[in-house]
Amino acid sequence: MTAVVGIVIVLGCTAGGFLLAGGKLASLFHLSEWILICGIAGGLSVIASPPSALKLTVSSVLGVLKGSGSSRKDFEEMLQLLFELFTIGRKNGLIALDEHMEDPAASSILSKYQTFVSDGHRTSFLINNLRPIIDAKIKPEQLPGLMKADIHSLEEEYEKPITVLHLAAESLPAVGICAAVLGNIVTKGVLDQGDC
Repeated sequence: MTAVVGIVIVLGCTAGGFLLAGGKLASLFHLSEWILICGIAGGLSVIASPPSALKLTVSSVLGVLKGSGSSRKDFEEMLQLLFELFTIGRKNGLIALDEHMEDPAASSILSKYQTFVSDGHRTSFLINNLRPIIDAKIKPEQLPGLMKADIHSLEEEYEKPITVLHLAAESLPAVGICAAVLGNIVTKGVLDQGDC
């Protein structure tokens, strides 16, 4: 939601400053220029990015505009879930966690935390990092290294939208020059024909 407020502030201040300087707001809305600028910037992003990055970018931008994200309640639920799981693991042994990791939706513990279970990324992160300990494939002291590697790969994945938006932002000055040149050509054509 804060992103929407920021966008409104930027657009409002830009329009207000333009009006205070004596500009006419209607002169900013040339559909052909908006199509040209947005089309070229969008096309460059499509050309330079893999489809997975584009899909993640669209979903991330929509998520920012909707104001979705983790809330305090989500973190509290996650801590309660982990407390319950670790209590069972301490009392009954780690093998007791196997049934909860096998089918999270049917788990008597995880099913109480629907917000957590409905987020596939969080659930898979938990299962992928607890499963090797439950199966005795790694020692508990090896878990931090495994988690760091998993978090690092997730960070790389979620930085792709930033790269796509950065690419589009860097191309906008050149695209704006193209739009200005084309507008200049149209204006000179109109002047040449004497239609003004």
